[in-house]
Amino acid sequence: MLKVNDVVTIQLINGAEIIGKFQEETPSEIVLYKPRMVQVQEQGQVALIPAVCMTGEEPNGDVKFYKTGLTLMCKTVSQLTTDYITSTSGIITPTAGILKQ
Repeated sequence: MLKVNDVVTIQLINGAEIIGKFQEETPSEIVLYKPRMVQVQEQGQVALIPAVCMTGEEPNGDVKFYKTGLTLMCKTVSQLTTDYITSTSGIITPTAGILKQ
């Protein structure tokens, strides 16, 4: 069961994948906060593009996606969740390790 602010991935019927914070689900729509388009680079790295269409406009609030245009929605894997949080907030999550004083 998804909770508000869970980072999720949706796949559109054209194959594009979008990551965002889950806000709401209605019978016809999924609402994501600050969605980012997933793009695989030449060397296989994943980039999160701050736009969900070819306008290049950065969505900084909620965006509604009609369910008729989706093939799936699931929780996002941890590494991409970390990348999404860094991309949208500027907060860098430290990797596990030993903290020395």
